[in-house]
Amino acid sequence: MIHKVNLETIFSIEAQGNYTSFNSSERPSLWLLSLNKLEGLLPKHFLRVHRSYIVNLRKIQKIEGSSIITQAEKIPIGKSYREALQKAIQVAN
Repeated sequence: MIHKVNLETIFSIEAQGNYTSFNSSERPSLWLLSLNKLEGLLPKHFLRVHRSYIVNLRKIQKIEGSSIITQAEKIPIGKSYREALQKAIQVAN
């Protein structure tokens, strides 16, 4: 079965073992695809912020300490990804 995912509805993408979960305003979906492979295929407004998460920068409502808050969830920020996130947010503003 083929299921299209509208990128603009995605809040975040989470690694779950060999699978990747798309957390969106549409129905959630689980794909047999690694986060590493997917990361290179996404547009620039998707950023890796943790070893297990990619976030849609357009869906960030706020950043509290070491967490990103979207409409749907709270996502941890990995220490090694913090600097890249700060730079991406500065560029976006």
